[in-house]
Amino acid sequence: MASAENDLRLYFKNGMTAERSSYIGWNTSIIEFWGYLVPEGLYIQENHELMIFLELYRGFANYLGLEDWIHNLIVTIPVPPPVQIIDYNPAPVISIVSKSQKTPSTFSPTQQQPVQQPKATQVVPDLLEFVI
Repeated sequence: MASAENDLRLYFKNGMTAERSSYIGWNTSIIEFWGYLVPEGLYIQENHELMIFLELYRGFANYLGLEDWIHNLIVTIPVPPPVQIIDYNPAPVISIVSKSQKTPSTFSPTQQQPVQQPKATQVVPDLLEFVI
């Protein structure tokens, strides 16, 4: 970059405009690469050599007339997303009863009926119904 800028300075002593430098064909790549770096500024600033490189890079981009597209690096600590509280409503309890067993006559949605577990020795010849 430094040598490219030095070579161009022979012809454009005060820098270039973005329109003029677009003929070189580097503008899109320079802006796109910088765009990837902007959100990583907090981590980039920890590396002194990388910061020197980026100062030269930005200087070259400005020389090419791209200062409007080369924004400052973001160096603030990102705010964690807010914690979402999930309202957990468990599914209603479903009891399995056979036809031969009596269904409770009063059932309230807020009152949970215990699940009746068949005994291992019990044989139920009837079909099972699902009662909610």
